[in-house]
Amino acid sequence: MKKRPTLELIKENPLFSTFTKEEIDDVLNNLNYNLRTYQKEEYLFIQGDDCNTIFLLLSGTIEVQKIDPSGKMLLLMDVEKDEVIGAGVVFSGHDRHQMSAFAKSDIIVLEMEKSAVLRLCRMNENFLELFLKSLSGRTYMLTQRIREVTLKTLREKICEYLYSIHADKGSLDVKIPFTKKYWAETLGVQRPSLSRELANLSREGLISMRGDLIRILDLEEVRKIALKS
Repeated sequence: MKKRPTLELIKENPLFSTFTKEEIDDVLNNLNYNLRTYQKEEYLFIQGDDCNTIFLLLSGTIEVQKIDPSGKMLLLMDVEKDEVIGAGVVFSGHDRHQMSAFAKSDIIVLEMEKSAVLRLCRMNENFLELFLKSLSGRTYMLTQRIREVTLKTLREKICEYLYSIHADKGSLDVKIPFTKKYWAETLGVQRPSLSRELANLSREGLISMRGDLIRILDLEEVRKIALKS
């Protein structure tokens, strides 16, 4: 069911920051849009679904997933409040989603067709600039993420994560804030493969493990592996 979002909710989004209230009101009166609420763990769309909608996330977090030919799920990235999803496929001319979008929390999205977004771009140069910036940034991040998953070894990805936490926190102790299953999915592997490589790193004296706490024992070697590629 179509619902009219409040002016305040729309105005908070950077894409509409230079629109006047009158302009936003005109947009809502004349453009084809839909304000939708998705419950946590509900899918916005699934890989292979028809693609004709652009989603502007007004609240919550979306998880972008991809299923490879073997059926393995890869977690590509999180989409946060004020970001756009779906525009790359819509404007590419493809008619099917290449990935799936999953609500990590209860979310609110503004759904618009391609024609509505094009009209907004013509109406407001700031909207156009920020929309293109968001689209370009999303494409870059996906490219980097796919590169990380496909071109690096599992050992390199583990060490890169551990070293990045050390560099940020300044500690040799790294507390893993998620399950091994979730970590494995973000790395594009099965959980047993992750557990096996962690055990190898521990046996070789690079790390020690106790529950969800990993201690870096050989920082220099972990750094070398992390920065290898």
